[in-house]
Amino acid sequence: YINDNFGHIEGDLVLKEIADALKKACHHFKRRPYIARYGGDEFIIIIDGNYNDITNLMIAIRKNIQDLNTDKKDYNINISIGLSRCDDQNETITSLIHQADQNLYKEKMLHKQFLQK
Repeated sequence: YINDNFGHIEGDLVLKEIADALKKACHHFKRRPYIARYGGDEFIIIIDGNYNDITNLMIAIRKNIQDLNTDKKDYNINISIGLSRCDDQNETITSLIHQADQNLYKEKMLHKQFLQK
């Protein structure tokens, strides 16, 4: 949406702002999570943590992203988060990404339904 309506330079600036917001959210962990851009407008965060760690990380990410929305912008930045958890040492990266992707699309659908009401 941003690329199409405001140009690719603006889209790239937003991706940098999002990356900084993710880094800020991950900063307080002892074993800093691994953050990578996965493609397009998607990022992956790999964290070694428990349920509370993940919950706190999600809260921090959402707050940091919301903080990016200012009156100076003609658009809002929103995110959807898809989680997966490695419970088995035989789990593959591909299956974890697939599970996270499925959960991401479920969240996007819930968000879309909420906005339509």
